[in-house]
Amino acid sequence: MYVMISSLALVAVLTGVLNALVISRVINNYLSNAQADREARDLDLANGFYTLKMQDISGIGERAAVDTVLVENISAAIAGDQAALQKVDQELVKKINVPMIGSSQAVLVLDRSGNIVDARSLFVNSQMSDPFMQGNWGKLAIVADELTSSEPSSGTEVIPADLLTEIGLAGQARVPVVKTAQEAPGLFNSSEVRMAWP
Repeated sequence: MYVMISSLALVAVLTGVLNALVISRVINNYLSNAQADREARDLDLANGFYTLKMQDISGIGERAAVDTVLVENISAAIAGDQAALQKVDQELVKKINVPMIGSSQAVLVLDRSGNIVDARSLFVNSQMSDPFMQGNWGKLAIVADELTSSEPSSGTEVIPADLLTEIGLAGQARVPVVKTAQEAPGLFNSSEVRMAWP
């Protein structure tokens, strides 16, 4: 009789423990799948925003490439003609007069060596910078690629602070690192950041 009661109690305890383990595993799988689905939706949304931003940026470049005032004056501005440079600068102001939501922007006219001929920045507070006419962006990989290619391209590049300083955006580029429970063990690999599409 004691053996039978002990056996039934053991079966009941084992059933309870196994059910708890199975239920725990099912809940963990469900939560993992829900988290993965949420992350996938977040990535799709981020990709959509990124694509829209890239289209906006490409649109500025495409409009600049067919702007008759820019086309007519760019060579003279590169050669140092002040009247042509003033016309180019006026067109740059027109090209970036509407800020993209929550971001700063800059438009640069570069010579074939990557030197700034004229540049303007529009800050997140809608304030337009004075013209910038010094600096070399040829060391930036995406710029170097474009200077050697005749095809239009767009992409994402991590811009060093010294270049951002040249166009008045260094202070806005500071992003504080915040400790979180989910943080990566180390900072990102900078070689993984550059993405460009021909």
